[in-house]
Amino acid sequence: MSSKIAIVTYCDQNYQEIGDISIPNKRAYAQKHGYDFIIETHPIDPRKHVIWNRLLILIRMIAENKWDWIFWTDADSLIDNDEIRLEDIIGSTDKDFIISKDHNGINAGQLFFRSCQWSIDFLREADSRTEFYNHVWKEQEAMRNVLFNPIHESHVYYIDKRKINSFGHVQYLDYQPGDFMVHFPGEGGVGSRSAMARLMRRYDTDIKRRNLYKRRSDMQDGNPCLNRKDECTFVCHLGLGDLILCSAIAVYLSGQYKTVYFPSSAQHMDSVRSFFILHPDIKVYECSNYPDPYKNCVMRGDIFRTGFYGWDKQVDLPVDNNISFAENFYRQVGLDYSIRWDYSPIPEIASRFYNAKLSNAQVKYSFVHDDPNRGFCIKPHRLCSLPTIRPNNPEGSILAYIPLICNAWEIHVIDSSVMHLVESLDLNPDIKLFYHKYARPVRRTLYENGRWNDYNVPTRKNWNVFN
Repeated sequence: MSSKIAIVTYCDQNYQEIGDISIPNKRAYAQKHGYDFIIETHPIDPRKHVIWNRLLILIRMIAENKWDWIFWTDADSLIDNDEIRLEDIIGSTDKDFIISKDHNGINAGQLFFRSCQWSIDFLREADSRTEFYNHVWKEQEAMRNVLFNPIHESHVYYIDKRKINSFGHVQYLDYQPGDFMVHFPGEGGVGSRSAMARLMRRYDTDIKRRNLYKRRSDMQDGNPCLNRKDECTFVCHLGLGDLILCSAIAVYLSGQYKTVYFPSSAQHMDSVRSFFILHPDIKVYECSNYPDPYKNCVMRGDIFRTGFYGWDKQVDLPVDNNISFAENFYRQVGLDYSIRWDYSPIPEIASRFYNAKLSNAQVKYSFVHDDPNRGFCIKPHRLCSLPTIRPNNPEGSILAYIPLICNAWEIHVIDSSVMHLVESLDLNPDIKLFYHKYARPVRRTLYENGRWNDYNVPTRKNWNVFN
């Protein structure tokens, strides 16, 4: 008989940046396996440090007697292998408390408690150890000391650490892709909560990509539970920057359809084809450029349209004037804008084919991209004294810029396809990024109810902006 299990985490406004990453990850896992998922956002006893409230939350939940097991998971952790069920971890143990150890002793980042009187008694005793209120390990040290009592310790199953609590901490890294979870204790060893959030975001993106590739592999192996629909067509603007922004939509759709048709103008065919070299189910088709690609594109299967074509009411799409044009693209097909990074095909292409890692080259240079032919010029006094590399249009794909971008010491761009390419890459955080917003005036398109595109396209990188 299966157990009734709840997953619980704590995330208040101080951890919101982290919770925005980990909570959707764990909610999806809970929904997949039918677990209750509880997010606590306020301490039960505000007089105590928030981390001590972990004990009080667990006591309350166990006392409710709704679940056979409670799985506590810290907000600074992610589930990687969502095929592993909590029942498989618990197994047939007759113990009441499941926890792992690290180099400091027990680690309470992920743990299980059986709903029973012993668990309540143990947690209450740990909470009563006021001598540890100011200890560096706080309630974790209190639990460790309570377990010095052999009667209490007889209720504990010390599970292999990597089964529930692999570390993504840069100093104590033992995580390997495919482990059940990855945890970033001590701010991941990167020095601040914001830096840890960026580290977690990279892990989260990698996990989503690997899961996507696994699903597609399962589909190709004929798993009947993962059958996709036959085909669909995606239609969007044909500027190269727009195609970079929307390439993640095609990858996402490839998880739902056996064939996805994606547009490109003749000018950009080499670039767009290179985006999907690892996605043979995405077929790039050529269609005419502006003003109206709808009249010249392939229309096969289900149709997904994005864009702003106010002159043709037959294909008019809803526009939210309070968000950027790029966010509108995603909203028009019912997707969250986080998919723009989570499913982008470009990072995998960069790592496999362009050796996109910062080199130890002795020559320091600035990568500079503007568009003098259209009058969009970066002012020379805004550049540093480093030598500059201003690439011409590459023969073939825009992805040929990747080595120059990844090995630069500074990157200077205008609002362009190259900026969207930079935003798509996993760059060394030491590279300084400069967005010369003044060089290209805000692009506006006349729309029936006013004007749109007064909002900056969202970014995840730390750009220095010159207005």
